[in-house]
Amino acid sequence: MLARLEQEFRDAGKGERFDGLKSSLLVEPDSPGYAELGAQLGLTESVVKQAVHRMRRRYRELFREEIAQTVAGPDDSAIGAKVRGHATINGRSFWQMREVSGGDGSMGQNSLFVHVGLGNATNADLVRIEWPSGTVQELTNVETNQFQTVTEPEPQLTVTRVNGELQLTLKGTQGSRYAIETSTDLTNWTSAGVPFTVSDPSGTVTFPAPGGAPSDPRRFYRARAQ
Repeated sequence: MLARLEQEFRDAGKGERFDGLKSSLLVEPDSPGYAELGAQLGLTESVVKQAVHRMRRRYRELFREEIAQTVAGPDDSAIGAKVRGHATINGRSFWQMREVSGGDGSMGQNSLFVHVGLGNATNADLVRIEWPSGTVQELTNVETNQFQTVTEPEPQLTVTRVNGELQLTLKGTQGSRYAIETSTDLTNWTSAGVPFTVSDPSGTVTFPAPGGAPSDPRRFYRARAQ
């Protein structure tokens, strides 16, 4: 998206202005103030403020267009997904959580964008996405000051009950090797058995769910490609 915005400026003969204002768009730590930028570009401070405002607005428009192209329908909107992020901010360890919600009022629609403020942190140590399907996706060392589009990965793991017994159905890729892991808190995971390779052309395989200890109040499963 930043490349598209830059190209628009250069096509309009304003490449030098883009180079000068880009630091304000990305809010870089050492970015100069409006007055200093104006002196560098030969513009007044008020003109620089207006130019940065228009640049940010156009950047948001391009971002929304990009999201619209990647979301084909309701199932692609990630409504119900929980995003947890961990970072060290001002020397302290913080976890934050955001949930993608369709809306909480009549005729209302919440934003599908997930925004997490990280203060002076330069990156999020860990971003964990808990998809509505039950898939848990983890991203490490995610840089700040960026928009990132994340797509739910394969494999997808679903749970059903057949004749009183829990069954897991994994949808992945034929020929791929997966390991099943279990957890009671979505933080500590343990292997649930020997990894296996999907042989069915559909990429789908169903098998009994590994049993947990009777005292477990709840149990989560995930499949990890190897």
